[in-house]
Amino acid sequence: MNNKDEFKINNRVEIEWEDGYYKSIIQDVNEDSIYINIPANKGKYLPLNYNDKVTVFYFHGEKIFKFRTIVTGRKIDKILLIALKKPQKMNRIQRRNFVRISLILNTYAALIDTKRDLKEICYANKCNTEFDFFDADIVDISGGGLKLSTKKDIDFGEEIIVNIPFEKENMAIKGKIIRKQNEKEKYIYGVKFLDIDVLTREKIIKFIFSKMRKQVHRL
Repeated sequence: MNNKDEFKINNRVEIEWEDGYYKSIIQDVNEDSIYINIPANKGKYLPLNYNDKVTVFYFHGEKIFKFRTIVTGRKIDKILLIALKKPQKMNRIQRRNFVRISLILNTYAALIDTKRDLKEICYANKCNTEFDFFDADIVDISGGGLKLSTKKDIDFGEEIIVNIPFEKENMAIKGKIIRKQNEKEKYIYGVKFLDIDVLTREKIIKFIFSKMRKQVHRL
């Protein structure tokens, strides 16, 4: 990141948490810290505590940066602000990969051995029947991962294979459970894609933009 991309007041950040992404705005900046207002997601607030480790997405113009940091404290300046330690480095990510859409896609998934390669599990989008597939719904998807709703109890860090039902084909994707939330009779999982090639990611992104266009036309 060069000087032009330094943290700016009023720029947006998003905090990645167990149950989703929480939006906030940079309110103040000094040599060591970034101060943000309490992050929120659909009216729900995220009260970050001292020493919490967080993944942050920083939006600067048309650019998006991702970094890991910790909460270093709080202060009150008319409103309560949360202090994040300035990172030593940030990774720029493609905006296209960050675009995500909420939807409902009925699908199925299965737990897999982390040592197994995707090609051993599914070939030509037909999956090995030795695996115990369970019903699930994709409720959110981006070029980097998806959100899965199911009655199946899965441990954090487990790897799974998920079928993504495109309009003209099905595609098996390998992923890792990075978030888990218990919601009534179901679990909501954040799944990060693993070993995904450029062509597959582009198919997912095109699928997302196609769905977004259809949603706009319905308005």
